[in-house]
Amino acid sequence: MLGDGHIRAPKIGIRSKGNSLFSFTQSIKHKDYIEHLFNDVYTPLIKNSKLVPNPNPALIQHNGKPIEQYTFATATSTLVYLGSSIYLP
Repeated sequence: MLGDGHIRAPKIGIRSKGNSLFSFTQSIKHKDYIEHLFNDVYTPLIKNSKLVPNPNPALIQHNGKPIEQYTFATATSTLVYLGSSIYLP
């Protein structure tokens, strides 16, 4: 996998019963690749997520800044077991 993917656990600790999510970020140079992941590969795990540009041009403070990367995240209930099994301290 190219880019920056990581599992985000709840703030209350990795061994908690809270839900984790998978977040993925890719540079603008590989926009086609992240669109493929978002639209084809991770579709079953994504419910209400969007492919978000960063810096986000929808925010006033980022108006006029060039987009450098894109990110998306899965639904929070899909990776609970995976997150707990990989990130045990």
